[in-house]
Amino acid sequence: RIAKHVVIDTYRTQKETVELDEFHIDEDRWNDPALKITQDVQGILLRQAMNKLPGRYREVLLLSFMSGLDHAEIARTLKTREGSVRIVKHRALKKLGDLLPASMREELP
Repeated sequence: RIAKHVVIDTYRTQKETVELDEFHIDEDRWNDPALKITQDVQGILLRQAMNKLPGRYREVLLLSFMSGLDHAEIARTLKTREGSVRIVKHRALKKLGDLLPASMREELP
């Protein structure tokens, strides 16, 4: 388990970074309390749905979306085939969509 996290951390640190100055940030939107509450609620609902997923599904989604690993990198990390990762990710996203409210399903990849 430690080795897996070392690999994940290594991939994460090798990713390109973009300076925030390159992006225009809409401060009014950033400070909108209603938007903040909506995002907080969506975050809670997403965490609850993720916790209901089987461990393998959750692991693949976290490696893909939180760590930014591609299918090949996930396959190496989990010591499995890339095709298996694609299938698990597809099934995980479908299951996650079933667990989320309809309003949040549209935002899934």
